[in-house]
Amino acid sequence: MMKETGASVTRRDFKDAMLRLYQTIPLKDITVRMLCQTAGYNRSTFYLHYRDIIDLLHDIDNDLLESLWENVVKVLDAGTFGGEIPQEVKDFFTINSDRFAIMLQADDNFQEKLVSAIREQFAQYAHSQMDIYRAEYTIAAIERLFMTWFERGRDLPVEKLLTLLKEIDVHYLSSCDWAAGKI
Repeated sequence: MMKETGASVTRRDFKDAMLRLYQTIPLKDITVRMLCQTAGYNRSTFYLHYRDIIDLLHDIDNDLLESLWENVVKVLDAGTFGGEIPQEVKDFFTINSDRFAIMLQADDNFQEKLVSAIREQFAQYAHSQMDIYRAEYTIAAIERLFMTWFERGRDLPVEKLLTLLKEIDVHYLSSCDWAAGKI
């Protein structure tokens, strides 16, 4: 694990402040001044790291999307090999479920970015044209599963949701090698 720098701590503080504010204040009403007060920094510090609030939202998007695939792969591997879903994956989805919910509301394009990021990863490791079609089927199932979960107020524990994800299509997943660097 890399040691956090002062800049990465500051960016994390701004992201956390943004997510806390968004839970109670509509995005259009959040100002840089509010954000800085909540994060405990001045405006000039904010502008050292971000152009505006939208830039900050994109940084939050990127963080989530970057970590998402590696955790989805671990769920898929657990389904393929009949293993348990690792605790770190359960923790990732538990810790970040609020962030996903907030970003789905705050950024009109977040769901599209999420699906696109997953689609790119599936396509990168597909072995055949049929794998692309199978991936589209799996992506649609994953997307609908998570959207239903969010729409229903996250009424299932994360572990049960991940178990459903693991069971989506074991036959297809077992024919693919999804982890980066394995092909």
